Amino acid sequence: MGGVVQSPATYTATNGNTVTFSGGVSAGVVVDIYAFSTFDVANTYTQAQVDAFAVKLTGAQTVAGVKTFSSAPVMSAGAKLSASGWSVTETSNVLYFAFGGTNKAKLDSSGNLTVVGNITAYGTV
Repeated sequence: MGGVVQSPATYTATNGNTVTFSGGVSAGVVVDIYAFSTFDVANTYTQAQVDAFAVKLTGAQTVAGVKTFSSAPVMSAGAKLSASGWSVTETSNVLYFAFGGTNKAKLDSSGNLTVVGNITAYGTV
């Protein structure tokens, strides 16, 4: 109140909606009220429980019977990732996105994106 933190003896707050001051408050005085509530830490997960939920790809993996990985999928320099006609290739810190072997877009390490064809902004996917 007026830039001064008040002692609990100077006000009554009983129902969470009303604060009553024991003395009068002058007109024009700013009163900031901060309400805090308790929280329950009983409904949290331990790190071990979170780790148990995580999916870890190690060794050969089959995902929904569609794709098999011989090891955990990691892109490295010059690597190529492909699926259903699309491919992503990294060369000299530039990602190339191609369909049917024809480059459709490239993204360089500065964030510059070059696209062949039309671009739709704010579209629905």
